[in-house]
Amino acid sequence: MSSTQSYSRFSDENYKNWLKTTESLYILRTRIQGFIEKETETYHSSLRNKPQLNRQTCALKCERANKHLCRLCEHWKKEIIANHNGNGNRMYWDNCQPHLWPTDKWEVAKAHMPRGQTKHRKFDQFDIAAILNLMNFCKHFKIPGQCVRDVITVRNNVMHSPDFKVSNEEMKKHHKTLLQLAEELEPHVPEMKDLEKEITQFYNILDKNFNQAPCAVDGQQEDLQTVKDRQNVLDREQQAMKDRIEDFISRLEGNQDENVKEKPQDMKSLLDFLDQNKDLLENLGPEVDKLKEMQAKVDQHEEQISHLTGRVDQLEKVTHATDPVFPGNPLKYKNHLYECCQANKWPEDKFPIFTEDQEAQGYRGKVTVNGQRFIGERVFNEKKAAHQEVAFIALKQLKLQQESTDEPSSSVMHSEASSSSSSGITVFGKVTVDLSREVASDRCSTKEEATEAAYKVLWESFCISAPIEGQTYKSVTMEYFNINGFPKPIEDFDDSTTICKLKLVGPF
Repeated sequence: MSSTQSYSRFSDENYKNWLKTTESLYILRTRIQGFIEKETETYHSSLRNKPQLNRQTCALKCERANKHLCRLCEHWKKEIIANHNGNGNRMYWDNCQPHLWPTDKWEVAKAHMPRGQTKHRKFDQFDIAAILNLMNFCKHFKIPGQCVRDVITVRNNVMHSPDFKVSNEEMKKHHKTLLQLAEELEPHVPEMKDLEKEITQFYNILDKNFNQAPCAVDGQQEDLQTVKDRQNVLDREQQAMKDRIEDFISRLEGNQDENVKEKPQDMKSLLDFLDQNKDLLENLGPEVDKLKEMQAKVDQHEEQISHLTGRVDQLEKVTHATDPVFPGNPLKYKNHLYECCQANKWPEDKFPIFTEDQEAQGYRGKVTVNGQRFIGERVFNEKKAAHQEVAFIALKQLKLQQESTDEPSSSVMHSEASSSSSSGITVFGKVTVDLSREVASDRCSTKEEATEAAYKVLWESFCISAPIEGQTYKSVTMEYFNINGFPKPIEDFDDSTTICKLKLVGPF
């Protein structure tokens, strides 16, 4: 294959514009690295020095921010939300490992970034989109948000161009947008001063070396600098293509959250482009293999969809006929919860307040009523369904507590609720069992930590509502035991270790 065939893509001015714009974003990212590193460290330190955090570390190794957290990690989460533009909206907690928040600045920073950052641990692993989103959503960065968002738009338009083309007019607009952000950043980032110079230098090298196919000029061998310049452009092109493929795969796997949907035909266009440019195809072998694997999965998925369309339609009819999630009429549980509050003559500030956590698969309902907080057990596509489920859970638990108060000699371990679709009446059953069970903590550094860890195990076993501010796992568990008349756990410590064992003996 001749050199002319290898680099024929550079004869397309719009393709060169695409490459120029992607490289401009890369240069911007490189020049703000020092600023981002420093400010992220400053932001992290400001949180660590908060009185309620006080440079403490998580002893319970909390791993999921969307699950129940220890008191320290809950404080961290609240502080991170307080420093997020948007009041907690568009926060992707799956990026983070909460137990690392006190020690790792990037684990905190990732809460302000798009999805797909879970495995990233240092600046070099974050693309320009992640860095720009950090600047946009974290209140610590005092950069005008519109300038940052405009550059995010540039990045998205270029990265998701199906044919790797940018017109001259578009490139001029993109160039201007980047320079506007650079102007805003320059008082904080001296490196922005020469940004335009470096970008223009790349433009000139690209135009100079790829106006014709690489070959001998006027019968003379090219000088060493020309060879180096050309190779640098090819290296940057290869990195841009690699980033595009990885972004494409990540988006198809559902790890990105931007409002861009990759289409199967876009994958075909990408593979066709690489097939026409063998030098890129050879150099991007591992990435292309991943892309082809993804294409095979997409093809298989499309085939399954076409075969199952009729079955899905049938199942949808069944689903609409009867709701498999709730017994009876689910639309009444929120109403019943309000009626319960009225019947107990609780003040209005004790009435239900419904919220929800957004997770990867949908919404998990939460409700605070009469000073108690309840969390849904399932994730739903609709907020309304999530609220109904958590209302059902709250009703069930409040009913159990009331019955336990009326009949302290008989404690409820588990209940099943059913509801008549005609009357809407909920009927509860209860069972008393004699337990002889022991739960234990992991090895901890102090007896206090071991005790709290053991009570967390017990708390999880009984599916007790999450602790609110000022409560510990021990206090909320003991409150639950007292309300239900359960025997108090017997605490036992191994003299040679810091392991706490809780023994449960008696009727439950």
